[in-house]
Amino acid sequence: MKDEQQEKETIQTEEAKQTTESDVDDDSRVPDEDCAVNAGIKDVIEKQIDELRKEYLNGQSRSINIWLVVVGLIISFFAIAIPIVTGITIFFNYQRYKDLLSQAERSLQVIKQHETVAEGIIVELTSKKSGDPDMDEMIVEYSKDILENPYSSSVDRTVAKAIRLQEIGKNEEAIEKWKSIAIVVEGRNDNLAARALFSVGYLYWNAGEREKALSVYNEAVYLNPGYVDVYIDRGNVRLYFGRDEYAQGNIELALKHYESALADYERAILLKPDSASAYSNRGNIMMHLAKHESDRGNANLANERYTSALTDYKAAIRFKPDYVAAHLGQGSAHTGLGNIKDARSSFQTALMFARQQNLKEHITELEKLLQELDSIE
Repeated sequence: MKDEQQEKETIQTEEAKQTTESDVDDDSRVPDEDCAVNAGIKDVIEKQIDELRKEYLNGQSRSINIWLVVVGLIISFFAIAIPIVTGITIFFNYQRYKDLLSQAERSLQVIKQHETVAEGIIVELTSKKSGDPDMDEMIVEYSKDILENPYSSSVDRTVAKAIRLQEIGKNEEAIEKWKSIAIVVEGRNDNLAARALFSVGYLYWNAGEREKALSVYNEAVYLNPGYVDVYIDRGNVRLYFGRDEYAQGNIELALKHYESALADYERAILLKPDSASAYSNRGNIMMHLAKHESDRGNANLANERYTSALTDYKAAIRFKPDYVAAHLGQGSAHTGLGNIKDARSSFQTALMFARQQNLKEHITELEKLLQELDSIE
């Protein structure tokens, strides 16, 4: 019994072990199944994450593409619009420029017309004809019309004012007006500026301010190197200095002034071969040089100078038959050469024209010269 009981316990013990092992085996399999489940979930999650990532990236890509398209469109718009706008702006600005240019050209033409008128007035005023009473009256009346015309240019009005001041003897104020004209038009119309300065020099000369006259004439020649009257009047100033120095015994300095004056007269003749004034004044230089040679005892050289002077005076008379100064000079040259009969004829002709032109100073001088010839004969 005891053995059967032990055998039975043994059998139960073994069954219990088997049951335990079976349970143990079952327990050991549970983790394996859990791992499989977890691995599957992980794969699903990763797949979903990949899909989300792809969707996100695709979305970003589409967004970027859209923005690139937008930016491209904007750039394209400005690339087209800017040239168009610029072109339109340039077109309208060019049209405006053309209009302004056209207006400027018209204004310039008007200015030039006024300056031409002003220049004509100055030419008449400063020409040798200004000694003609009829011409003087015409210039005064013309200047009066300019001042009364509200549409006259500032240059015209200033010229007219200068003329009026000059006519009433206010030479200092007239000089300032002429100077202002020269300043305003210099660089735009140097010819007009030179003529205005010529008027200044003329007034300085009449006022006895020779140095100032010479300085102004130099400026005028610089502005207009072809201005014949300036060369003649500058030569006259230099001739005056030469005579003054010669009278004081400064012979060398006097001869330098004579040479400078001679150069001015020759330049004037070169520019205007029919200038009676230039020939007559060059004849005056030759007369002074003849006197210098005579004072030195060089009779032959003195006669050559007198002969040259006579030639110049004849040329002046040929271009201007009623030129009193040229007839007077011709008579003086004949006197130097000893041709008393020819000298008398020249003086008488000069006196006739002087009386016709009412040149009182010349009349007095010529009457005196004729009396001296009477004493010689």
